[in-house]
This record gives sequence, C-alpha cells and structure tokens, in this order.
Amino acid sequence: MKQQEFILYDSGKRPLLRLFHSVVPAGRRAYREHHHTECELSLFCNGAGIYTVGKQTYTFQKGDVFLFGSDETHCITNIFDEEPFDLLNIHFEPRILWDSQGGAALPLLRVFHNRSAEFSNQIHRENPLALEMIPKILEMEKEFQKKEIGYELKIRLYLYDVLLLILRSYTDIEEKDFVCANEKILGQLSDAITFINLHYTDILTLEEVARKATMSKAYFSTIFKKYNGISPWDYIIIKRIEKAMNLLRHNNFTKLEIAEQCGFQSISNFYKAFQKVTGMSPTSYIKAKNNTDS
Repeated sequence: MKQQEFILYDSGKRPLLRLFHSVVPAGRRAYREHHHTECELSLFCNGAGIYTVGKQTYTFQKGDVFLFGSDETHCITNIFDEEPFDLLNIHFEPRILWDSQGGAALPLLRVFHNRSAEFSNQIHRENPLALEMIPKILEMEKEFQKKEIGYELKIRLYLYDVLLLILRSYTDIEEKDFVCANEKILGQLSDAITFINLHYTDILTLEEVARKATMSKAYFSTIFKKYNGISPWDYIIIKRIEKAMNLLRHNNFTKLEIAEQCGFQSISNFYKAFQKVTGMSPTSYIKAKNNTDS
C-alpha cells in the first residue's frame, strides 16, 4: 500500500519522478511480473524479506538499496514478520537523464545499459556505496517535504549524484563506450514522447509517432528503446494500463468502458495487455485492491 506520493514534473506537466513509501503486510506473496516505464531506485527503510528478479533471488534487510531499469521485472515474494516493512521507492523516467541541459546527464544511462553478466540489482547495506548513497536518497524526500525554492533542481541533482556514485563504484558496469545522441535527436525524441503522453488513448500507429519525431519507423524504434529502455509500443501499452488501473481504483466503469477509454479496440486485447503489464487480470487486481483497503 502506498503512503503519501510526491511527484516531480517537467515543464510540460508530465511526471518525471515519483517518490513514495510502500507499507505491506508480512507474508508470502505470489510472484507476478509487472512492468513500468520508469527506472527504479529503492531503499529498504525497515523490514526484511525476499526480492525475486527473474530467476534471481535476493534476501533484503533494512539499509539495502535496489536498482532496476525500465521494464525490468521484479517482485517482492516474501516479507518476514520480524519487524514492520517500509520501502522508499523512487521511480523516474529515463528521460530525466537526457531531456534537459542538452543531455548532460545522459552518460548515467550506462548504469542501466552497460551491465555485465555479473550485475547485481542489490547494493548491500554494508557496502560503502550504500552508506554513501542513503543520505542523498533521504535528502530527496526532505526536499519534497520542504518544497523550498529550487527543490525540483535539488532533487534532480541528488538523483544524478546517486547514479554517478553507482557508475563510479559498481564493478558490474562495463567500461565500453556509451554513444550519446546529439541534442537535436534528443529533442525529436522528446517531441515524440510528448505526443504519446497526450494521445496514448487514441488509435495510434508506430508510423504516426515516428513522424512526430521526424524519423523513420525503424530508426525511431531503435533510438527510443536505446534511451528509454523499452520499445515505443510497450511504452504506449504500459501508459494505457496505468490509466486503466487508476480507473479501476476510483470509478465504477465496466471493464469494456475502461478498455475503450484507454485506447483498446477490443476487450480481449485489454485483458491480454493488463495481464502482461501487471501480472494479474483486471478482476484479480480489483480483489487485491479491496483486500489491501480492508
């Protein structure tokens, strides 16, 4: 269950970064693949349990930090009942690293793209890197709470600083070159994302979105995935399902009405997409929500 959520927006009022706490009851939890367009940086403020990432499992405790790329499936599958559970989540769109300052922070994407086979999503609580990162992560939350002048910039700088610490310290990030796009291409990509975020519930084609970026469909797909970690079509589907989840939580529309409002042309396509993105059916999602609220 989410506690208070803070959101950092860009100049177009599009969410760039979300910070919130998750407080979940102890017990075993079924593994389900869920997907989101954001990258994730998480700090376990309290509690212990098991994190499952694909075929890899990690035992976590208070003070551990985890890092996930966009569309990287992960699920907490067990929460021990030794102490209350509290997870500080920071979800941020990859474009926060390239859609400003001429892409100056773009090389930080290497943290997500240049991983070796030995890469670990967990930064252990006893790792000096974790001890250096945690105060900066907590300061991000304080900036949201205080909202003093320039707090949006300060939050970005803390995020950049944390990712730079990882880039410099992680031995599981390869040293191969990361080729950066020029400012013009990044601007075209930003225009396409703006168009998607405004029209993802409409009937869209990849050709139409690529035209907004003034790129060929093939080149656009390659560039989009390179700098967002996800294909443009998967990005659209996830945005649609996120809207559907919000409608399921807060409205009494039928599932067909929700499917239509979210851009799906058939109820079967809606169900398939919902299962793929959330790991459960719309009906199961509603039941899980009701159980959490009760």
